[in-house]
Amino acid sequence: MILVKPIQVNDGVLLSSSIPEPDSSVGEVEWVAGTYNLGDRVIKSSTHRQYQVVASPDTADDPELGVNAVPATWVDVGPTNRFKMFDTANNTQSEATDITVELQPNQFYNSVGAFSISADTVTITVTDGGNVIYSKSLDMRSRPLVNGWYNYFFSSISFITRFILLDLPPTTSGILKLEFGGAAKVGTVTFGRQSVLGVAQYGTSAELLDFSNPSEDQYGNITYSNGFTAKLVNFDIKTEKTQMGLVFSELQSIGKNPAMWIGDPNDINDATAAYGINRDYQQTFDSPSICTVNLTVRGLV
Repeated sequence: MILVKPIQVNDGVLLSSSIPEPDSSVGEVEWVAGTYNLGDRVIKSSTHRQYQVVASPDTADDPELGVNAVPATWVDVGPTNRFKMFDTANNTQSEATDITVELQPNQFYNSVGAFSISADTVTITVTDGGNVIYSKSLDMRSRPLVNGWYNYFFSSISFITRFILLDLPPTTSGILKLEFGGAAKVGTVTFGRQSVLGVAQYGTSAELLDFSNPSEDQYGNITYSNGFTAKLVNFDIKTEKTQMGLVFSELQSIGKNPAMWIGDPNDINDATAAYGINRDYQQTFDSPSICTVNLTVRGLV
C-alpha cells in the first residue's frame, strides 16, 4: 500500500508550459482596468484564475477585490486552462494539442501520476544536470478484450485515462517533463514522495459513487440527469506494529489534502488506485506484531 503526497504546483515549480496564458483558443481574455458587463469573463495571469462578472449591470472592480466585495461583483469560476491540470479536481481539464509541461520542485520526489487523461501518447522524462536519468513513453490506446483473432480484428480500441509511475529515480533537483500527444485533455497531474503504509489485503474493495440526479414522473418512469462519478476505496491493510506510529503520523500530516493512493504497487492499473482524500482512518492493535489499518479513500470527481 503506497501513499504519494503531492507537491503543490505554483509559479516556482512550473518551469514552462506549451499552453499560453491567456489561452485565446479556449476564449480566455486577460483582465485590464475598465468596465465589464454582467456575465463577462476574464482571467488574471497573476492568480491563474478565471473570473465572471455578477454585478448588474456592470463593474469596474479588480476581480481579485470583487470576489470579496459585499455584495460580490465578480466570482471565481476556476483555474485557467494552463493550471487546470494542477488543481484538485479531475473534471477540470487542461485542453490543447500536444501539451508539454516542465516541473522542477527543488524538493524530493520519486513518483508521478495523472488522471482523467485523453491523449494518444504520454512521454515522461526526468533530467538532472542536463543528463536524462529517466524516460518512458506510454501508449494510451488499449485493446483489453483481445483474446483471439476475431477480437484482434473487430474489438474496439479503448483509451487509458490515467497513469501512475512509482519507479522514478529519487531526485530533488531533477526536471520532470510531461508530454501529452495528440488532441489532449489532462484533468490532474500530481507528483511527490511515496510512503509505504503496509500491505493491502484481500477484502479491500472499490465502489463508484454516482452523482447523477434521478427524476421520477407520475407513471413511475425514471430519467437521469448525468452527473460526475467518484471512486470510494475501502482499504484493509496489515502493517508491523513498530510502524503504526509512523503510519498514523503520515496520515495525520496529510489531513484532508488530496493524494495518490495505490493498493497494489505491482498492479497500479487495478481499481484500488485513486486520487483523493483520506475520509476515515482506524488502526487496530490485534496482535503483538502485526496490526490492522482500515482506511477509506474518497476519490475526487
